[in-house]
Amino acid sequence: MNQYLLSSYNFDLPQELLAHTPSNQRVESKLLDYSQSKIEHKTFQQIQEIFSEPCVFVRNNTRVRKAKVCGHKDTGGKVDGLFYKDHPNNVWEGLFKKTKRLKIGDIVTFPNNVKSTIVNKLDGGVLYIQFDPEFNLESYLEQFGDTPLPPYIKNYEGDEERYQTVYSEKIGAAAAPTAGLHFDQKLIDQMEQAGYEFCDVTLHVGPGTFKPIDTEDIRDFQIHSEFIEVSHEAIEKLAKAKERNMKVVAVGTTSLRALESAFLENELTKPYAGWTDIYLYPGAKINSIDYLLTNYHLSGTSLLVLVASLIGYEALMDIYQEAIKNKYRFFSFGDCMLVPNLSKSD
Repeated sequence: MNQYLLSSYNFDLPQELLAHTPSNQRVESKLLDYSQSKIEHKTFQQIQEIFSEPCVFVRNNTRVRKAKVCGHKDTGGKVDGLFYKDHPNNVWEGLFKKTKRLKIGDIVTFPNNVKSTIVNKLDGGVLYIQFDPEFNLESYLEQFGDTPLPPYIKNYEGDEERYQTVYSEKIGAAAAPTAGLHFDQKLIDQMEQAGYEFCDVTLHVGPGTFKPIDTEDIRDFQIHSEFIEVSHEAIEKLAKAKERNMKVVAVGTTSLRALESAFLENELTKPYAGWTDIYLYPGAKINSIDYLLTNYHLSGTSLLVLVASLIGYEALMDIYQEAIKNKYRFFSFGDCMLVPNLSKSD
C-alpha cells in the first residue's frame, strides 16, 4: 500500500469494539506494548515493567471546557453547539449544529437569559457570537455548560470527570487528551516513588482533532491550529532529564505535537507559547521524544498518520489488526499502545 494515500489509512472496526464507556478503573485498560518493535499484550498497570529504568512522562495538562450549551433564537429555533476559542471584544468562536437558518445579526439567548449576537458565520457550522463586554463566558460555561463528549459516544451517563485526566489543570480544550485518561493518582504516586518523573505541557485540543484528512495525498492536508505552552519549568525538567539520559515518553499525540513544535522553534532551550499547526506523517524526523503512549484513532485522521510517522505505515497497520483481533477497545474511552520513535534512526 502507498503510505501517502488516504485510502491506505482506512480500517474496518467491529462496532462492539467502540468504547462508549471507560473501564471500571483507569489503570485496568489494556496496553499493547510495541516499545521493542514487537507486539506484547499487557495492562496499563504494568507500564513501569516495560522500561529498564525510570523515564520522564510528558503529559498534557489541559482541561476540557464545559463548552456545550444550547440556546435559542427569539423565533424559538435552537442554537446548539460548543464554544472553543475567544476573540477580541468578547466574541467567541464555536461549532454549532444546523446553522443553515441562522444569519449574521440574529439574537441568541442562552440559559439564564444570557443574550448574544451572531456576528459572523463560516462554512462547516462555525459561528462567531458576541457577548456583552462585561460578561464572562468562561465562568458561565463552568456553571451552565456540559462537557462535550466525542460524537461517537452515545448515551453516556457516568461521571464526567472520567473524561478528564486526573492532572487536568488549564481549562481550554474541546476534547480530552485521551492517552492520559489511563493514569490514576495512585499509579502516578507509585511511579514517582520509583524514580519516574512527570513533566506538564499544554495543548488546548481543538474540535479539528477529529476532522478526517480530506486530501487523497495525505501530504496535501492542511491541519488545524491549536494553542500550546511549554513552560520554563517544563524546559528545566526536560534539560535535567537529558543530562541523566532519561528517555522521554509523550503521553498522547497532543503532548508530542507540543514538544515537537517547541523543538522546531528553539530545540527546547527556552519556554514557548503560541499556535501550532504541526503535521506529522511518514517521512518526518521527530526529535523531541523516545516513545509515544497513545490510544487508537479514527480511520483517515491526522492522529493516525502521526503514529505512522514514528513506526512506519506497515507496523501501524499490523498493530491495529492485532488490536482488533484481540478485542482492544477503541477511541477516547478505549485502550492504548506504547510505540518507539523509530524516525530518529532513519
